[in-house]
Amino acid sequence: MQYPWLQQHWEHLSQQIRIGHVSHALLLSGPEGLGQQDFALSLATFALCESPKTDPCGQCPSCHWQTQGTHPDFRLLTPAEDKKQISVQQVRETIHWLSQTPNFSSRQVVVIHPAEAMNRAAANALLKTLEEPAGDVLLLLVSHLPHTLPATIRSRCQQHVISPPAYDMALSWLQSQLNDNTHADVALSLSGGLPLTALTLIENNVLEQRDMLLKQLLALKNGQLDVCGVAADWSKQDSILVLNLLTFIVMDLIHAHFSIKEAWWHNIDRAQPLVQLHRGINVMQLYKILETIFQVQTLIRSNSNLNATMLFEKLCLTWMDVC
Repeated sequence: MQYPWLQQHWEHLSQQIRIGHVSHALLLSGPEGLGQQDFALSLATFALCESPKTDPCGQCPSCHWQTQGTHPDFRLLTPAEDKKQISVQQVRETIHWLSQTPNFSSRQVVVIHPAEAMNRAAANALLKTLEEPAGDVLLLLVSHLPHTLPATIRSRCQQHVISPPAYDMALSWLQSQLNDNTHADVALSLSGGLPLTALTLIENNVLEQRDMLLKQLLALKNGQLDVCGVAADWSKQDSILVLNLLTFIVMDLIHAHFSIKEAWWHNIDRAQPLVQLHRGINVMQLYKILETIFQVQTLIRSNSNLNATMLFEKLCLTWMDVC
């Protein structure tokens, strides 16, 4: 298994698959940034391999087909391009495919990622197959938000929770992926201990984006920038990422109020500007800002057609009100 924090999970589930003691439906859950999709795809390859031992053999036709993405007895069910949901039509087509005899292997394997992308109709259409699949079927559902799945889906799956690794393991792996380890600890802190997310933050220069947000918040506080301009700038970026970064900034401002050690902050490398930003702001006002951030985040996640600029304007005005 390529990720060390998944090795124990791999040993358990691959053994269950090899001896035939695994459920026909597995729900792999845990926060995004731990490699659950890669893990599910590796399990699928193992389940279809003709000579599996501790890992897929890598030599048989099944393994070669999986590498090429052409295995006739495997399907990846994910939102269509430019879509956020897995449609009921996609699920029905997959169910029809599962009703047919496998082309080469003794079983058919489906990975559904992310499972919470199934709309209500799609989830309902899958229920019978989860309960009574036709033939030897392995369904691997990957979910980063399992609580949003219908209870009827969760109850029909064997649930397997993947948690973030210990900090030292995550940091060691992250450093091994980087040429420059300068920001590894900061990125890992900002990611909430999720190593793949931390790597993405560094590769996409998100720390520079974080620094710009800090400057904009201070400029708004000092009346040096206008709300509309800042909101327009934020709306051009990844909205959820901006909101996550703002969440960590505000949480650190709360940490500053309670004199929590800077080593325990999320933005451990930006204590000085955060202390400067914190001056004159009441802690109850900070909680108000945090609540507004969560409200905007929920709205944007639930409806992609919302006007992000207007929501960010509301957030900026809330910031201005408490400064």
